[in-house]
Amino acid sequence: MGEDPDYVEHALRDEPNFMDVDNLEFLVTVEHVVDAGPPRGPEAVGVKLLQLLRRPAGADRERWRTGFLGSGQWELTSALRATRHVIAPSVSESYPADGPAPAFDAVRELSWPDVDAFLRARDSAAWPGLLDPEFIDKDSCVALLAEEHRVIWLEEHVG
Repeated sequence: MGEDPDYVEHALRDEPNFMDVDNLEFLVTVEHVVDAGPPRGPEAVGVKLLQLLRRPAGADRERWRTGFLGSGQWELTSALRATRHVIAPSVSESYPADGPAPAFDAVRELSWPDVDAFLRARDSAAWPGLLDPEFIDKDSCVALLAEEHRVIWLEEHVG
């Protein structure tokens, strides 16, 4: 991507406006779709919550991963009325024996059809389940809410 003309001419110039390049962290994950939701076409819009999650201090990585992936995530999707839910834990290779661990242990993606649906989820009794202290060190997590705007649609995903 670094030499792609579209990237060089457009995104690269804009990176300093939205990225702290000097403190950039990389995260390599594998996606586990909890609920794929309904099919979506190019006209679909929505909002997506991205949570960058860290496990509690001292929690064994593999035990945490197994427990987190099986911890009632589908029920949480349903209770929050999210239209899509994905959990993407960091790959094992991200944890070198002699180096620093990745900044986060997983990414959770939750989608809703619009901001109002997100706000209803945020105000629901199920919301605190997103930061279950058994699985999440909430003081070390970061969240981002983004409006969806798909720029490129691969032909096999249209319609």
